Amino acid sequence: MLESKDEKSLKDYRLYTFHGVVKAINVGSPVFRNNGENVFFDADWNEIVLTKYSEARPDPLPEMPAGFGEMIQAAQNLCESIDFARVDLYDTSKGVILGEITIYPGGGRKLTPCPRFNTWLGDQWRIGTSDSIAAFILMVAFTLRSYAKRLIQVRT
Repeated sequence: MLESKDEKSLKDYRLYTFHGVVKAINVGSPVFRNNGENVFFDADWNEIVLTKYSEARPDPLPEMPAGFGEMIQAAQNLCESIDFARVDLYDTSKGVILGEITIYPGGGRKLTPCPRFNTWLGDQWRIGTSDSIAAFILMVAFTLRSYAKRLIQVRT
């Protein structure tokens, strides 16, 4: 069983990484969930104040975890070649432990109620022009190939 390093409630640190750089951190815990609380921080542990909340801010705000530097480094190393991933980590009595890495948190549909934060977070996602063009060309090529196969089948 995982135990918190600070002997308090075990917290789930969800690090939002873009091209291996942590841009936002969401802190969760059973206590926060039971109290309907939610909070975001930047990579320097400054609170990201939302303009609209569906849940309350915890009071007091959670302190920076003892293993914070290790958590940032782990998330950045794990995701350096990934355009976006959320890395869930725990700061435990046994060190920083990986919970999961997800590339589509909430199926890509779960947003905060704060449009400004959602836009800011989305703006962190940079897909290179050459990658976008290559993906588009591949999509067109596969679509044309599919149509060509259907035409051949119809004619034979």
